[in-house]
Amino acid sequence: MRPVRAVVPLVLFAFACNCGGPPGPMTTIHLDATPSVVNIASGAYTTLTVTGQSDGAALVDQSTVNLEVASALPADCGGPGGGSGEVGSFSADDPSENSTQLQVSGGKAVTKLYAPQTPATAYVCAKFIDAYSNVATSSAKVTFKTASEPTHVNFSCTAKNIGAFYPGVGSIGVKCTAVAEDDQNAPVVGSQVKFLTEAGTFDPDPNGTAGVYLYDPIGAPQYPTTNSGGTKPQDVAPLTGEPSYSCPSNEDADCNPRDGLVTLVAYVEGNPEAQGGMPTPYVDANDNNKYDPGEVLPPNTTYQDQQDKYVWTQIKVLFSGQVMSQSQQNAAGMEDGTYVLASPAATGDLARGQSRNYVWHILDSNLNVVAANNASDVVTFSLQGNVPSGVTLSGGQQQTNDNMSNSMGIQLDSDFHLMEPVGASDFENQSTYAVTLSNNRTQDDTDPPAPLSIVASVQHSLATDDSGSASDNVTDNIDSSLTSVNVTVK
Repeated sequence: MRPVRAVVPLVLFAFACNCGGPPGPMTTIHLDATPSVVNIASGAYTTLTVTGQSDGAALVDQSTVNLEVASALPADCGGPGGGSGEVGSFSADDPSENSTQLQVSGGKAVTKLYAPQTPATAYVCAKFIDAYSNVATSSAKVTFKTASEPTHVNFSCTAKNIGAFYPGVGSIGVKCTAVAEDDQNAPVVGSQVKFLTEAGTFDPDPNGTAGVYLYDPIGAPQYPTTNSGGTKPQDVAPLTGEPSYSCPSNEDADCNPRDGLVTLVAYVEGNPEAQGGMPTPYVDANDNNKYDPGEVLPPNTTYQDQQDKYVWTQIKVLFSGQVMSQSQQNAAGMEDGTYVLASPAATGDLARGQSRNYVWHILDSNLNVVAANNASDVVTFSLQGNVPSGVTLSGGQQQTNDNMSNSMGIQLDSDFHLMEPVGASDFENQSTYAVTLSNNRTQDDTDPPAPLSIVASVQHSLATDDSGSASDNVTDNIDSSLTSVNVTVK
């Protein structure tokens, strides 16, 4: 008898397996130390910021980041580890606090690393463990050094074109920051930077942070004036090639772009020899790159070509106003096409199937580009009249916007010296806004020709969002006789 074989079904089961690879998505972090070189002084510190990506998004709020500081790169960050000594602390009160745990907020974790009492090189390791147990690390090197004297000043303002001449908006205050730094670009803690200005006034930041506010010459300052300052920028004669015209308010004076250019100076006691020698700080109000008698100097000083007390730097900003009026346009000779505001002003009827481009130069009374400090600042073009179907502006609509350019018009080099020659194209190119009118009326449209107007208006910000202004966003409803372009569509 043949043996009976039992047939047993074979069932295969499939299991998901992550064999040997890291679970979950990739996580990365970045540790930034700003500044990376710190002069030792009481309370001196660098700011540590940890950012990163996990699961395709920013680090989750309330998650934790571990930080460690040592004289050698910690092993968690791929270093040899074993570093010792007090090379920086996460506590202003306890110099031995060499580790800390931070919570993520707003996609980042931020803390301070305080300087030790003696020079040291500190290595900081950041370690983050995500929800899938992935470990991400990043490191930064910080040098703590003996404080030295300033060799230069890092000076900037949050706006370069300020609508200080725009009437009726109150005081505009633009944040400016100046930091005295040494030859390693490290801030020199305790140095007192002072300011000079051609126009407006400098006043302390009301929020108590580093820096000052530059207030315009029209609105009254909101805080006590602590530094010297003028009222309006110096009226200067136009350079060869610089656009100009006889001002309607004063026919003996020329209106030209540099009438709105403002020189600002930040200076501090330091070592001018590090710059190869420096003259006495002065406000170059006429932009000729040399001192002229009467220009503003620090208190109780006389001008010298070489001095051994101050290091300083200058920057220039522009004070601009509202778009020029009809009388200013006429005085500037715009009818001859030199500074065309709306062109072509009249070029006949627009036949069906045709398009036509119109160009505006949006300038103020000094022929400067008007201020535009926010991304939402626009020139708006709209069709007015009984608009037939098929007649549109750019984008196929009866109203369209052209984003404004945040510029000065005036060209300066890296040292804020005027770049010559100064030509009309410098200002016209940066103030040009265009729109296309298209007549796509169909042949079976039997309505009569339609007289229409294209009207432009400007919504622009006179200062940046962190300004101390009473009002910094205005709509410049420009004189319709300036901005309307009349055309008949057939």
